[in-house]
Parts: sequence; C-alpha cells; structure tokens
Amino acid sequence: MLLASGKRQKNIWSSWKKSGKDLKKKEQRLRLHLSPFFRDKPLSSLSTFDLERFKKSRKEEGCTNGTINRELAALSHLFSKAVEWKWLDHRPANINRLKEDGGRMVYLTAAQVAELLNKAAEHQSAFHQDCAGNIHAAFRNTFHPP
Repeated sequence: MLLASGKRQKNIWSSWKKSGKDLKKKEQRLRLHLSPFFRDKPLSSLSTFDLERFKKSRKEEGCTNGTINRELAALSHLFSKAVEWKWLDHRPANINRLKEDGGRMVYLTAAQVAELLNKAAEHQSAFHQDCAGNIHAAFRNTFHPP
C-alpha cells in the first residue's frame, strides 16, 4: 500500500510507533492483510468500494466480523495519522464496520460474588445497593429467563 506522497508502508512505522495503542497488532494487520490486498494502490485512492471488497474477501477466507473490524480500525488509524501528518488532505474513504456479536459472557463464581459484595459494603454507598440489586436480578434472570 502506498501513501499519497509515494512513501511505502515500511516508512511509516517509525512515526506511527509513538502515536496510539496496540500498535504492534495494527502493524501486523497492515502487513499481513491490508497491504497484500491493496498491493501498490495509493492510500489516497482507496475508496469505500475498495474497503467493501476487502471485507468480502476476508469473510470468504473465514474471518469473523470482529477480526475484520480490527483490521479496518488499523486502516482507520492510518487514515487519521496520514491526515494529521499532512500526507493526505482528507480521509479517502468511509469505513463502515461490520456488526459484531454482543461479546463474551463472563460468569462470577459464588466466592467472587461474595467478595464483590463484601468490598462494596466496605464503602457504605449506593454502589453496594446497586451491586446487590444487579446480582439479584442476574440470578433471577438465570433461573427464570424472560
């Protein structure tokens, strides 16, 4: 993938490493998936249609919506930095993310529930009442789903 100024992707890492979180993963996503797909197409000429083609291709490879969204997030970060660094005048495409599942469900053990309530009780606040009420509601919904 080329930047508007003709700089290749490898030249952006030194600037990018100081600007953001999870940059190693973003670099990996760009290097392994985005750059090979877009090859030598200039960053400035990427269109929303190009991004839709990328999403379709990744779906056909069996990737989840979450994985594709992380890859699109890396590209979005690159767009933002390219504009900030004056390599681009504007973001070249709209990035429409895919719908993801609600996420993973985490269950507390009885010991964790007791510890949570004990810690909340130490603060003698509405937080304790909220915790107790929410735990009660969760148990009620667990044993008597709507």
